[in-house]
Amino acid sequence: MPSGKPHFGRKGPSFSLSHTGGRVLVAFARFSIGLDIEKESRFVSVNKIASRYFHSSERLALASCSKEDRQKVFLRMWVRKEAAVKLAGEGIALGLRKINIETDVHPWKVYREERRLHVKEISPWPGIVGALAAECQFVVAIFQTDSHPV
Repeated sequence: MPSGKPHFGRKGPSFSLSHTGGRVLVAFARFSIGLDIEKESRFVSVNKIASRYFHSSERLALASCSKEDRQKVFLRMWVRKEAAVKLAGEGIALGLRKINIETDVHPWKVYREERRLHVKEISPWPGIVGALAAECQFVVAIFQTDSHPV
């Protein structure tokens, strides 16, 4: 396992955890996996963050979006980048610039240092956008449970 990535031990499953807006999602797999989710309504300083962590082609893709779509597209890119960083077990500050997203193809292709990753966009709840990343192909199954305060 990469350093910094939580795990259940050598024989346990790989997992990744993310939370936003009072929701928590955990992904389990028999292979290394990364997960991120964000509220679609989350407002961020797109230009400030993109100038620091996004490649020029990604910034160009954002600039070509309408003002109304820019936040949504940014978050779709962000969850892919963060899921890929979590897959690698690196901190965000070290890993985000290593992730490159080709947005001129559908579906978008995600690379980590020239190696293509398998990334799937998910929407586990209304108003929540997310992504799962792995180095191999995979199938997504989402199981939900209602939690009640103890």
